[in-house]
Amino acid sequence: MGNLSDYNRARMHPVLFEIPGLGFELRSFGPMVALGFLLCSWVFGRLARRYDPDTDPERWAELPIWVLVGILVGARLLYVLIEVLRGSETGSHFLSDPLHVLAFWEGGLVMYGGFFGGILAGLWGCRRNRIQYSRALDLGLASCFFGLFVGRIGCLLVGDDYGSVVPAGLADWGLPIVLHVPDPLPEGSLFGEHNAGRALYATQVWMSLNGLWMGFLGLWLLRRERYTGWTALVLVAVYAVMRFLIELFRGDEVRGVWFGGAISTSQLISIAAVVGADAERMRIPIAVRHVEEIPSVGGSPDQVHLERFAQPGKTLLGSDSHTPTAGGMGMIAIGAGGLDVAVAMGGGAFYLNAPRVIGVELRGELGPWVSAKDVVLTLISALTTRGNVGCVLEYFGEGVASLPVPARATCTNMGAEMGVSFSLFPADAVTEQFLIAQGRGEQFA
Repeated sequence: MGNLSDYNRARMHPVLFEIPGLGFELRSFGPMVALGFLLCSWVFGRLARRYDPDTDPERWAELPIWVLVGILVGARLLYVLIEVLRGSETGSHFLSDPLHVLAFWEGGLVMYGGFFGGILAGLWGCRRNRIQYSRALDLGLASCFFGLFVGRIGCLLVGDDYGSVVPAGLADWGLPIVLHVPDPLPEGSLFGEHNAGRALYATQVWMSLNGLWMGFLGLWLLRRERYTGWTALVLVAVYAVMRFLIELFRGDEVRGVWFGGAISTSQLISIAAVVGADAERMRIPIAVRHVEEIPSVGGSPDQVHLERFAQPGKTLLGSDSHTPTAGGMGMIAIGAGGLDVAVAMGGGAFYLNAPRVIGVELRGELGPWVSAKDVVLTLISALTTRGNVGCVLEYFGEGVASLPVPARATCTNMGAEMGVSFSLFPADAVTEQFLIAQGRGEQFA
């Protein structure tokens, strides 16, 4: 047992160094959090370039700074709130010396507080830089778990977030299951003198490794995402379950326990997080309220529909790959499976995942011997046929007015070649003139 204590003591350094004459101690927790943030930012930058190459990298680069501020503020405020509500000695110290709340480098951060603070600050950063929030949340959570992996090592070094005493049968086990607390404790350790020499569950190590595997899970989910925001929902739900289980082995009451020690603050939040991460809440239900029988006509069905039935501002669901043609009329036209269409015709709901919108700005006019098909072929060369599932192409810009409705329909029809859900042109004066020519001018909205 003595060898185990010596082994662990050599790796516990609550204080890295002290500045002579000033009495300022640099605790190891702060530098580990800083290293975790740098790793998270690096991974985040690489993911942003891979999954959103169209957005200016400078806009993505500013986002981690906002998130860091939100994490530190949120994590510290929740810790202070818990201590004050518990009526602990630490909470009383915060009330008597409010400026001590700012000493976050000493430790005392609650992960869930940082989680929600980072989300709120990230929302502000996304609005400021015109970044799709659900995409940023996917990439941010996938990368932040790598940072959590490093940051949790700081908890081990300072003795924070320790586990409960293990049963006698596990006392001779070592890391990563059991942690043998040194006796005497290193100066500045948060393990507490009552834990000196004890064998505790190595919950700090578990939370660190949990962050590592959650990071790789996030990378795996991003490659298989169903829609933007889906990766974040899965990660939140999985982390909440894992955190709830790890909390069962915690031994530090400083984290906040309620109902006579039956449940911790993090477990309460984990339950709420699992419930709130229901993927169905991220979906947009579209129910068919009215089904109109279309008479049998001759000719290509997508072209006939464009000329005789398509209307701006309406929604079309069809079991044909050419259904998106009607998007050239300013209509949300989605190609779906036959069963989905049949359910919708029967009055059921068709679920459309919240899409990622890709804006296509058109400038000038088409040159000689250049057709609308060349526009789409240029887009395909830029966007490729991968990674566009769950996306929408929205055409805009002064060049739109130079394209007649049939040319627009060509662009929206071929959007399926890139795997997007549908493509959309605005309904404008050109659209109105097309409807008037077809004897349907009253349907322009």
